[in-house]
Order: sequence, then C-alpha cells, then structure tokens
Amino acid sequence: MLTDDDRWFVHCRRPGESEAELLHMAFATVEAWTQADARAMLPGRSETFPVDDHHLVEHNAAFDLGFLWRRSVVNDVPRPAWLPGPMARVGRDFTCTMQLWAGYGKTVSLDNLCLALGVPSPKNGALDGSMVFDAWLDHRSAVIAEYNLRDVYAVREVYHRILGMPRAAA
Repeated sequence: MLTDDDRWFVHCRRPGESEAELLHMAFATVEAWTQADARAMLPGRSETFPVDDHHLVEHNAAFDLGFLWRRSVVNDVPRPAWLPGPMARVGRDFTCTMQLWAGYGKTVSLDNLCLALGVPSPKNGALDGSMVFDAWLDHRSAVIAEYNLRDVYAVREVYHRILGMPRAAA
C-alpha cells in the first residue's frame, strides 16, 4: 500500500505466519493513517471524526481487491468500510489502471503500460509475478516485499501519468 504522500506498508508473510494477522496489520495501518489525517485536520482536538476519503487505485484491481476481500472473509477478519466488496464498481468505488488504459474487458500488463508511458518498470528481472510463489516457498519474503513495493510505486506513477499529474521526482 502506498499513499500520495509517500506513506507505505508492505509485508510478505513467511510460510507458517498467520494470514489473518497480516490482514489485521494491513487494515490497522490504513486506519492509523486515517486517524492521523483526521487529527491533522483538527489540530488540538483529542477526539477524531470519521474520514472516508479512501479511493484505492490498483492495476488489475478486480483481482487484487476481490482476493483481499475474499481472504478477509475466509480468515474471519472484519473488512474496513473502505475495502470494496464484490459489488463495487470500477470508477466509482476504486480505480483500475489496467481498465482505465485498456478499456472494459481488455488487459495490459503493468510492465507494458509502464513501457508505453515511460514509467520505470517495477520488473527488474530478479522477480516477476510468475516467480512469487516459488520465492515464497524459498523463504525470500524480503525479495517479494521489495517487488511489491516497486509495483505500487509504478501503479501510482502510471495513474498520475494517465491523469496528467506531474511526474514524481526521480
């Protein structure tokens, strides 16, 4: 996970670690960011108020968000209100850079989209999506976490480029 103001969370659980605990940790991280934003909006006040300004941006979002939602159900982890469920709609409840670029029902890999837009590819040859499971079995969690972090930075840059926002400093 990555915010526009560069707060990030990435963790790859190791074999044997609790998937439920990872989900709790990820959701709690976003909630902590949200509370910090709420406190910043009203400095000097001890109480916070609900802030619902979350808008998730993903590449192939239907897969990623659907997987996250379903794994939360399987692990009996309460889902935060900001996590789109199976009836969520792209463009309203979340943004998918793949669909934004390729159109409904069509696909483009993040690597190819980065190439088309002049965004540095997160795929550095050390790891790609097809290699993640084997890397996980080999206890290379740190390599997977680094790969995931590069991916979220690339998705953010792709999204900004599509929207015509200024490029991030290199």
